[in-house]
Amino acid sequence: MKKTVFALSVAAALAGFAGAASAAPTPYIKAEQADINNTDKKLSTKLSINAGAVGHILVQPYYTVQGTRNTLMNIINTDTKNGKAVKVRFRGARNSDDVFDFYVFLSPGDVWRARVWKNAKDEVRLDIPDTSCTLPARSVLIDENDPLGAFSTARVYDKKSKSETFEGYVEFLTVADIEPGDGAKGALYNTIKHNSVTGNVECNPTLIANSMAVMTSKAEVLGRGFNFPTAGITGHWAITEVVTDSTVTGNMMAIAAVDDDDFMALGNLTVAPQSTSVAHDTWDKLGTADPLFRSGKLADKNYDYPDLSTPYLSNATGDDADPINQANALSEALAASEVMNEFVTVSDVKFRTDWVLSLPTRRYGVAVDYASGAAVFNDKTPGDKAASDYFTPKNAAVVKHNGAPQVHVDIDADFYDDNERTLNAVPSPHGGFKLDGEVSVLTFNVPVEESVLGAAIAANRVNPKFLSQPIDAGWGKINLVNRSGSGKKGLPVIGFAALQAGGKALGFTWPHSFSK
Repeated sequence: MKKTVFALSVAAALAGFAGAASAAPTPYIKAEQADINNTDKKLSTKLSINAGAVGHILVQPYYTVQGTRNTLMNIINTDTKNGKAVKVRFRGARNSDDVFDFYVFLSPGDVWRARVWKNAKDEVRLDIPDTSCTLPARSVLIDENDPLGAFSTARVYDKKSKSETFEGYVEFLTVADIEPGDGAKGALYNTIKHNSVTGNVECNPTLIANSMAVMTSKAEVLGRGFNFPTAGITGHWAITEVVTDSTVTGNMMAIAAVDDDDFMALGNLTVAPQSTSVAHDTWDKLGTADPLFRSGKLADKNYDYPDLSTPYLSNATGDDADPINQANALSEALAASEVMNEFVTVSDVKFRTDWVLSLPTRRYGVAVDYASGAAVFNDKTPGDKAASDYFTPKNAAVVKHNGAPQVHVDIDADFYDDNERTLNAVPSPHGGFKLDGEVSVLTFNVPVEESVLGAAIAANRVNPKFLSQPIDAGWGKINLVNRSGSGKKGLPVIGFAALQAGGKALGFTWPHSFSK
């Protein structure tokens, strides 16, 4: 977490470095054949979207606290044998800047629940009625008087605009399983495990912080009570407009590390400290594809690891172990050539429709250097073994939106009414279809301030017409073929249509349909 200067976390990180002077810290440790011998476990070779919504990684395409909205989220550990250590990271809608991150420790069969809300000081914060262990501790995360529990503006474009934290998307990454065991090896499991009768949980802060020290070898990490991560987490979200009691909901996108036969497999260990200490000087190449870290434009800290580009597959060797290729593999799993959905804006019943189009891997291909206002690409600069397959200078550029720089990607879109007629639809304020920012929201036929989601950072209004006649219902198709800039088919776009009718309560969420 930005500004995560928690004494226990920092002390644990320093202790980890001091105790491992003879071994280089590593951002990931791979599972090998010896780790699966005499078991039914498998080594991972690729990433796959699981339509069943259970995986190693979850992505929530959108969160918002715009207006009087709250975002609710639940994470379930469906593994009833092992606990899970999960990195949670909130990224801003404009350029996916990290605005808040922490760890949650799920015991077997556990559920973690939280609410994202905005207080009277415009601080975005978490309300956590759940007792599952976290790092930093839950008491810090929910204390409205503790500045460390507020979403941070330290890395947004002007370092002070709280509104930059009001909307974005969320990543959940299983960094390790937590196994039962004897003695010291079982201590972490025991402290994060809820009592089967009372439901109480210890959450020893010193033990948890010490467990999240830097990794130096497989043996010492396994000795802490960790093991290679297996699939098992699933999640749901809801966005509620508090004044009108209207809600839209959905499942999180689940990504699994699988083998060649698409069976669930082991991910890599990606445990890292939750501290503000500067990361090891090799991690910006070994552990992340973030262009700002790799180029030295932004200093990486321990809390920046892991991210969705940290190598996670067992077969990652040589060039395949480059985090840029990890990001490419994840982008390929998410990529669609077309994204389709419906819109309904019938005024008699105040029907409204927003489309969310989220690019959860764009940050690993291109980012904005706020010092210069320029885009920084992963385009195989010296020292890189790979280049981004999906975001290049051919398809992405920096533009100003309300004075703030953000990356946009040009796309095409076609719209049709219920009677097969092709519609003319020009978005405003830009006059052309673009994926603006990391999360774009298209609002149909009503002013943005009257929209379902109230998006402000990357919002566009679309007014479909047949000739000059406004059309209030139909469907549309976002065309992403040949938009990668590198010959890859499609772009890694996820999202949904959010629909509401009337002034209260009636809401729908339709996931986008897509073609690969």
